[in-house]
Amino acid sequence: MGICVGIDGGGTSTRVLALETETLAASMTLGASSRLSSVGWSQAQVILVDLVTDSVQKLGRSLGEVTGLSACLSGVDSPLQAERMSAELKQFFPAAKIEVANDAMAALTAGTLGGPGVVLIGGTGAVAVGEGMNGQVARAGGYGHLIGDEGSGFELGRQGLLAALKYREHRGEYTSLWDAAAGKFQVQHPNAILPIIYDAKNPVSVMASFAEVVIQQAATDDSARAIVATCVAQQAALVQSVFVQLPDVPRQVVLSGGLFAGSDIIVNGLRTRLPETSVQLLKRPAVTGALLRAWRLHEPFSSAPLGEDALNELEARMSNAIS
Repeated sequence: MGICVGIDGGGTSTRVLALETETLAASMTLGASSRLSSVGWSQAQVILVDLVTDSVQKLGRSLGEVTGLSACLSGVDSPLQAERMSAELKQFFPAAKIEVANDAMAALTAGTLGGPGVVLIGGTGAVAVGEGMNGQVARAGGYGHLIGDEGSGFELGRQGLLAALKYREHRGEYTSLWDAAAGKFQVQHPNAILPIIYDAKNPVSVMASFAEVVIQQAATDDSARAIVATCVAQQAALVQSVFVQLPDVPRQVVLSGGLFAGSDIIVNGLRTRLPETSVQLLKRPAVTGALLRAWRLHEPFSSAPLGEDALNELEARMSNAIS
């Protein structure tokens, strides 16, 4: 008997799901962001250990009983980062087999139930990550807005706002995006947008927030439609890159992130651009994937009892906590 712990550490929040391997009793804890580039190494470690401690104690167990821990963390982008965080966590979980990976791996595993495949993350940023049968990993994109976050919410919002400003200044074609931007940001003149973006605590998030408006306008506006089409092409290129790097991975793609929610235009566009590929929205919380990865560490040669039926039962019991 032991405790498996899955961690989905994102840029907004961190979710920890702990599971008692024999009884399948589970507990969930939600906390602050643990993104390394945002909170720093020391604070990230404190957040992770505190949240895991809370989840394990809810089960009436101790940290020394954790046997498998998968920490899928935003901002972990290199083997050196993963090794460092794994070593730091080992101090608190001495009996556990520990994996530290990028948070995209949690979403991928939640979508494939541990099988090989590719996940496309579409939120403020964009990245495609794949995992093969033998654990080999490949990725494309995800280099942030300064280098080029193609297919991201930031880039979609930036291009939409640029089109709106160009039209308003009589140097671009007509688009309804200016009226949409003026309404969203409550401005009457382009100059008024400057402090809203540049004085914001997180300008990247403010810019990315306009992506939803661009997607909505794409139903009736040619400029918005063209911007969305470019975004879809960029996302498809990320996915194709991973398939090239992992030629034996099945042609199945899991979509995770806010860009894919609430509108079919991007999802349908990807299905058109990725023929003979299963393109499906992620239906489970990503933290469930992290828990599956932790179970794989605990029982590397067994998939039971965490098959789909067991996960459905687990999620039904915890729907209020992990929705």
